[in-house]
Amino acid sequence: FRLDDAAAYRAGYVCIRQLALVLRNASLKPAAAAKGATGKAKAKSKAATKGNKASKVNKVAKVAKGKARAKSKIAEALVSWPYVRAMFLWTRLVSEVKALKDLAYPLYMVILGAVKSQSSLNFAPFCLHGLRALNELAEKTQKLVPLSALLLRLLDMNLKAIDKAPKGSQEDTEEVHIEILLALPTLKEESLTKLGN
Repeated sequence: FRLDDAAAYRAGYVCIRQLALVLRNASLKPAAAAKGATGKAKAKSKAATKGNKASKVNKVAKVAKGKARAKSKIAEALVSWPYVRAMFLWTRLVSEVKALKDLAYPLYMVILGAVKSQSSLNFAPFCLHGLRALNELAEKTQKLVPLSALLLRLLDMNLKAIDKAPKGSQEDTEEVHIEILLALPTLKEESLTKLGN
């Protein structure tokens, strides 16, 4: 990627576009697509029952189930390790290769869309990986990437899940304590002792 700028930009553009296509396909309403498939299956089954062709009904039902499985596979492609690895790979390349600096914003939008599309607590690890990639992109490109709203949304989901948890006896429950560690990388030990006094 460091030898030919034009080839590096083309490859980066194609790969980030592929990430965006996976996000778009996963974001399409799978329920509406499955509903359309079952509607077609019902229409075909009515036509088949008129002709007393029970085997066609079974074939149509199998096709509808296959389409539903394909939609779930498309949604799973977004929340997968290859997608997470690709996010981190392109974050690193965009931030280190000068020819790819222009792709920082499209990459930011793709990762942000992927994180926002997963609003379930089951996908919290995926969201955290995405936020980590965005944080790395912000750090290395020296651009402002607002992450606090996404982090607070994730914490809010966690707290709601804890509140919804089945309540046992009061003795069995433990309180949740959240610690936030803030690093002060530029201060020296002398400065820290002055702050303490």
